[in-house]
Amino acid sequence: MKKSILTIVMAALCLIFPAHGQFYEASEQSLSIGDTIPEALYHLNHQTVDIRTGQQIELNLRAHKDQLIILDFWATWCKPCLRLLTELDSIQTTLNSKKLIIIPVTYQTENQAGPIFKKFKWNMDAIVSDTLLAQIFPTNSLPHQVWIKNNKIIAIPEPASLTTRQIEKVLQGEAYTGKMKLTGSNYSPLKPMFTGGNAGNGEGILFQSSITGYKPDLIQQKPKSHFKNGISTIYLHNVEFTALYYEAFREEIFKEFGKQNKSAMVLEISPALKTRMDKSFLSLKDKTVKDSLLGLWKQNNWYCYNHYSAIPVSMKQLKMQMQNDLNQFFGLQLGIQGQIENRKHTFVILSTTATKQQAEAKLKTKHTIWKRIQDDPINFNFQNDYFGSLSALVLSTVTPYQIIDETGIEGMMKVDFTLPVNIKGNLPLANAALSRYGLKLKTEERSVPVLVIRQTGPTSVNQQNH
Repeated sequence: MKKSILTIVMAALCLIFPAHGQFYEASEQSLSIGDTIPEALYHLNHQTVDIRTGQQIELNLRAHKDQLIILDFWATWCKPCLRLLTELDSIQTTLNSKKLIIIPVTYQTENQAGPIFKKFKWNMDAIVSDTLLAQIFPTNSLPHQVWIKNNKIIAIPEPASLTTRQIEKVLQGEAYTGKMKLTGSNYSPLKPMFTGGNAGNGEGILFQSSITGYKPDLIQQKPKSHFKNGISTIYLHNVEFTALYYEAFREEIFKEFGKQNKSAMVLEISPALKTRMDKSFLSLKDKTVKDSLLGLWKQNNWYCYNHYSAIPVSMKQLKMQMQNDLNQFFGLQLGIQGQIENRKHTFVILSTTATKQQAEAKLKTKHTIWKRIQDDPINFNFQNDYFGSLSALVLSTVTPYQIIDETGIEGMMKVDFTLPVNIKGNLPLANAALSRYGLKLKTEERSVPVLVIRQTGPTSVNQQNH
């Protein structure tokens, strides 16, 4: 039995949680399939909203102990989550069973989730601002479901395989027989990956880098690094080589270029490699054919990387090791090399016309209530909003170029500003409007560091066998 679950749950409520959102690492307080739900968990009240009315209500699991409880972890940015919740809402209506309750759970606040609630109006009560349940039932990906019945976790289903019939069978007393979701808790990032029973075999390794092809038994994992007890690791699972290279060189790329900015990475690769990476088949309507082609594509284009060191190293040393590993491996396999090079780009620089303090005084909010109107036919109106919203949501309409903020003003500073809608595509007009706030925009060409992945030799392997 889990150690003193009552104590752990109550203690968790008193913590100031870090901003990990919905995602937490598995720990001693985590529960998995087959575990009994501690009585204390049933009595905890959760911040809850009636999606239909938008009203705050009280909810705990105690009143639902005799039902099949489906906790559905989601987020507003997760489109598959929204599709699944819509499907669950339909299933719940179809079954119309008093033995079933579906509870959406999100780490996001009521204000953040509110627009989605108003749009979909699911017939459910949703838990918001959650940190506790996300730690007890951890996951590395959304959507994520936990099925509870008769005080036990009976399933953590693969969301894509969910059917009305599966829920119906469980309600009738049958065991869940569908596909279970891989939660990623069957390995430790502080041991060598793929060895010693940690997704493989082998013991006593002190220093190791590993690159494998597609591993269908592992969930897709974004970059993570750990430094603990003298052990250092960095790992990614089932991603394209471009994602591996970006993570290895991320700190050296021009800081204003985020991962989604295409300018951050330049691909100078062969037509053959571009063809190999092509995913145009995803537009096919035949799901069977599309899924089959996707499986083949993953075998050719997805990789897993892990570096493990029992000798303490810094993050910079880890990244240098990763750069060397990738260039050595992909130089042999795909004939490519990655490196940082300076390339010229045109930017629009946001700066102050006088001093930072003067601009701040003109921008500083005079209100306590947040208000944002972007669809007014005449003006963009922002009240008690973040300064960062100025460039992110408004000034980005002025120019197609990347905007660099050199004002020195904190992006989280609360400000008021009104700018005419017709500044879109009109830099002189934008500057005239910005001048009242002590701000200005200037177009400038700069040479900045970007990641260049270049073909330096032939691709030696056209088809992988994993």
